[in-house]
Amino acid sequence: MKGEKNSTFPGGSADPTGGLRAWVHLLLALAAVLVFMFVIAPAGLKLPGFKSMSALIAEKNIRATALYYTDIDEFGEAAATLRNNREYTPKGP
Repeated sequence: MKGEKNSTFPGGSADPTGGLRAWVHLLLALAAVLVFMFVIAPAGLKLPGFKSMSALIAEKNIRATALYYTDIDEFGEAAATLRNNREYTPKGP
């Protein structure tokens, strides 16, 4: 009928769907994140290359979660070198 709202179309019922099933999925996803953070990721530090990298990060006091490292000398020099190589590329004869 005209003017009736149907729950299968936009503008229909505003009742939330999923109920208990949605909460179970949310809790399972949260549990998976926690297992990764506290079990899997720390276990990765026992791999050969990661242990030395972790030691270097701790020794140099590098903020590993920073988006851009402008206050660390090595990264500043690398950024300047890359910029100069891009701007002053050698041209052919």
